[in-house]
Amino acid sequence: DLAVWKTLEKTVLPKLLEQLEDRPIKVWSVGTSTGEEAYSVAMLLHEALSKAGKTNTVRIFATDIDENALSFASKGIYPSSIVADVPSNRLCTHFVRHGDDYRVSDELRKMVIFSQHNILKDPPFSRMDLVLCRNMLIYLQPNAQHKAVSMLLYAMIVGGHLVRGSCESVGDRRSE
Repeated sequence: DLAVWKTLEKTVLPKLLEQLEDRPIKVWSVGTSTGEEAYSVAMLLHEALSKAGKTNTVRIFATDIDENALSFASKGIYPSSIVADVPSNRLCTHFVRHGDDYRVSDELRKMVIFSQHNILKDPPFSRMDLVLCRNMLIYLQPNAQHKAVSMLLYAMIVGGHLVRGSCESVGDRRSE
């Protein structure tokens, strides 16, 4: 969803950095699958920090329940077909050719911590500046969605940002 990434790049991240003190930036990518989302936000944060002249540490907690997906993600190696989706300037800056594939740069890989986590059973992370939960909630039943959304909202700092999939809703949260 290109519109979501453009909004993050042009609006959300600059606003976050403008308000940020000299402390680590904390991001939680829930249901990260094979890591594309986590590395994409790492790229955007790296670029935004550079543009703003800031040196804040970035910690992206990329979680999923699927161990195989996490194992793939932690390697940071993607097929050459990513050239269709990754602009050439970002491909040159954030990836290294690895045979027929591309490997995410060490600088980005150091920003991302992959771990197994079940949003419905495990305690949530806390004090997150940004929480990304795109296209996971749609697979949950309404009661499980409500619980997951409660966990996501709990995880964010006051004024934090929640990014969800375009088909997802946070439901009726007025009573909380």
